[in-house]
Amino acid sequence: MQTVWDLSECLNELTADHLYIDNCSACHQSSGRGIVNVIPPLDGNPAILAPNGADIIKVVIHGINARNGYIPMPAFASKLTDDEIATIANYVRTSWDNSASANVTAAQVKTVRANPGP
Repeated sequence: MQTVWDLSECLNELTADHLYIDNCSACHQSSGRGIVNVIPPLDGNPAILAPNGADIIKVVIHGINARNGYIPMPAFASKLTDDEIATIANYVRTSWDNSASANVTAAQVKTVRANPGP
């Protein structure tokens, strides 16, 4: 039996891995577990698992203030494109034990970026 590889799927996965490593893993770790009482985990995090992904988009774009004993997360709005934010969001939504849908789109990121809301 021969395995057939989808090149675009492989490239998307490679891009997602690199974006996560370059922008997220120093704090959230390659395991997605964060650092106990310092950096929150992404694995199993309700904001990551929410049905539409808007929460994670807002956090990546705007960052988040220190709270609940965790240090603040910087904003990535000026560093990452809408496509890159969507790729990272979908990566963390489907990595480790997370089983959320990879349904975040660049168009959704663009809308949240323009209208962040509360």
